[in-house]
Amino acid sequence: MLVIPEVSSVAITTKVKPPKFAQFIKLSSGWGYKLLSNDHKPDTPQEAQRILRSGGRIEPFKDYDGSFVGPSRVWLASQDIPGLAMSRSIGDFVAASVGVSCIPGK
Repeated sequence: MLVIPEVSSVAITTKVKPPKFAQFIKLSSGWGYKLLSNDHKPDTPQEAQRILRSGGRIEPFKDYDGSFVGPSRVWLASQDIPGLAMSRSIGDFVAASVGVSCIPGK
């Protein structure tokens, strides 16, 4: 077994020839992997519900002509701040006011 932390802070475990009954996602090379953590993105259903309930807005950045660009972000309802592409953050009081949480899994 090999545990590899990714740049995006997602942890996975891998195995050669994972058992058929395990919750591993099989790869064609004979390897398989299993996620050990979840991304905290604002557009996942549970995270979006908390943010919207707190008065936040979730949408990608808008470029100069109003077209959406990039991943979904958390914004204040009437201002284009803070623009976080995550739903968990420590010490961001503006983001916390619209449902971004510093508590893992809550």
